[in-house]
Amino acid sequence: MAWPASSRTIGLLGLVSVAIILGGAVAAGLAYTGWSGEPYSPLNHFFSELGEVEVSRLALVFNLGIIVGGIGMGTFVMLL
Repeated sequence: MAWPASSRTIGLLGLVSVAIILGGAVAAGLAYTGWSGEPYSPLNHFFSELGEVEVSRLALVFNLGIIVGGIGMGTFVMLL
């Protein structure tokens, strides 16, 4: 059964998916405190450190953002 999707709907799916990923990353980045008590900096830390459960307080938010946004991006690419 095909889902009739307009180009506007597909475009919005892509934008919302990216917004979910960025929202989770920004939220986790603002709440991040490293092993030495330092705040998150993209110059000193890897992006994946935001999802490290032992260090990041909002690792669950980051990880869920990556999962949900990734599913949305995958669907976007398939519909594109």
